[in-house]
Order: sequence, then C-alpha cells, then structure tokens
Amino acid sequence: MSEILDELNAWQNGLKALKFSEIFKDGSEKVAFISVDMINGFCSEGALASKRVGELGSRIADTFRLVREKFDLKNCVLIQDSHSENASEFESFPAHAIKGDTQAQAIDELRNL
Repeated sequence: MSEILDELNAWQNGLKALKFSEIFKDGSEKVAFISVDMINGFCSEGALASKRVGELGSRIADTFRLVREKFDLKNCVLIQDSHSENASEFESFPAHAIKGDTQAQAIDELRNL
C-alpha cells in the first residue's frame, strides 16, 4: 500500500499548475470542469460528512462561477454519489446518500449556481 501511495504522491508532485488562460486558450467548447461527490452527505450531514471536505464547496462553486462568467464555460459536470436503501456498500460504510434524501443532493453552493 505504501508503494502505491508513494507513486501517487510522485505523480501529484509532478503535475504542472495551469492558469485559466492556458486552459481556455482555444475557447471553452472542449473544456469541462467536473466536481465529484460534493454532496450534503459528505460535506454537512450524516455519518460520512467531513468539515474539511465541506469547506471545499465554496471554492469549487466560486471556480465554476468564475469560469462560466469569464470564459463562458458551459460544460460543468456534477458527479454525485447516491444509493438505494439496501445498497451492498452499507456493509462496509454507514448508510449515506440514499436516493431522495437531502444527503444525496449537491451542496447548496453548487445547486444554486
């Protein structure tokens, strides 16, 4: 496991920071911003909620808003975890993000964009 984490850290440390001007130099048509699992159940309520994760929400929403307004980005994708009430995942993790529950909804900062 340690070897995998070392490889991931090395990969991450080798990533080059990009400015928005570089990302959008050819326009926004072929660019997408993707947010994964910024839902209430991981950010603000329930057994798997994390204050640390929740604090990322406003930054992500600000980024989505900025690129929409400044670069006319229309390709914003929210990938959101949700489960049926009897999901097999609940054998390993507490019940969370049940379809139709507020935990499965995107955080307000993203929903209200």
